Amino acid sequence: MANKNKKSPVKGVRSQRSKKVPKQTMVQKKEQQKGVLFSIRAKIFLCFLVPILFLILVGVFSYKKAAAGMYDTFRDSNEQTINMANQYLDVSNSFIEAEALKYAFQSDLGKYMIGLYETDSTRKKSVISSVGSSIRASQAGNEFISNIHIVTIEDIQMLSTRAGGTVMGIYKEYKDEMLGYSDNGKKITRMG
Repeated sequence: MANKNKKSPVKGVRSQRSKKVPKQTMVQKKEQQKGVLFSIRAKIFLCFLVPILFLILVGVFSYKKAAAGMYDTFRDSNEQTINMANQYLDVSNSFIEAEALKYAFQSDLGKYMIGLYETDSTRKKSVISSVGSSIRASQAGNEFISNIHIVTIEDIQMLSTRAGGTVMGIYKEYKDEMLGYSDNGKKITRMG
C-alpha cells in the first residue's frame, strides 16, 4: 500500500502544467520591452545599421559634390570652347580685313575701279594682270579666304578669283542693297 501514497511521476507533471501562470503587471511588461530593446539581437542590429546609414549619407553627399563639380567643369569647358571659337573667328576676320585694306589703298586699283584706265588699254591690262595675280596669291596664302571679288562701277570688268566669264561692275546695285540693311544686318523694309 505504500505505492498508493506515492504520487506517480506523470500525475505530478500534469499538476505542474495545469497551474496557471500569474498575469504580468504593466511594470513587468515595460521591463520586458526594455529588455528586448537592449537585447543582444537589438544591439547587433544597431551595430550593423549605424555604419550602413553613414555609408548612405556619405554616398549621397559624395554624389551631390561630384555632380556639382561635373556641372562646373562642363560649364567651364563649354565657356572655353566658345571663347576659343570666338578668338578663332576674330583672328580670321583680322586676316581678311588686312587683305581688304591692302587692296583698298592701292592707287592703281582705285583708278581702275572708277574707270580712269578705260582710255589706256595697256595700263588697264597691266593693272588687271598684277591685281589678278595678287588676289590669287592672297587666296592661296590665306586659308580663311575662299574667294576675292573686287567690285567696280558699271561698264568696268570686276576682278575675281572665281573662275568664270567676264562680269561687269555692280557697285551701284551693291551699294543700294547695302544701304537697305540696318547696322545689325537685318533688312530694312521701306514703307510707302
